[in-house]
Amino acid sequence: MSQVLNWTRENIESVPNGMGLYVLRNFPGLNGIIYIGKSLTLKNRLLEHYNLGDVPEVLYFDWYPINTSSEIDRLEREWIIQYNPKYNQRI
Repeated sequence: MSQVLNWTRENIESVPNGMGLYVLRNFPGLNGIIYIGKSLTLKNRLLEHYNLGDVPEVLYFDWYPINTSSEIDRLEREWIIQYNPKYNQRI
């Protein structure tokens, strides 16, 4: 499990560029989850969100390195169902 960090370019730059899941939050606790995503290159994907500003309200983020794409898909689905983030509308 990773640490919840402030949504800053400096913090995003510290993220490894491996594959995994990431969680965008507007509050540090579980109630603050507003988007759950997956990526094969975590740092690049987080920087893309940061530069585009495509998920409003983000103040915090965390990430979870995961080694297989099948595990990433399974966990993403489970977490979206469990936490019901407002910007994940496809599930």
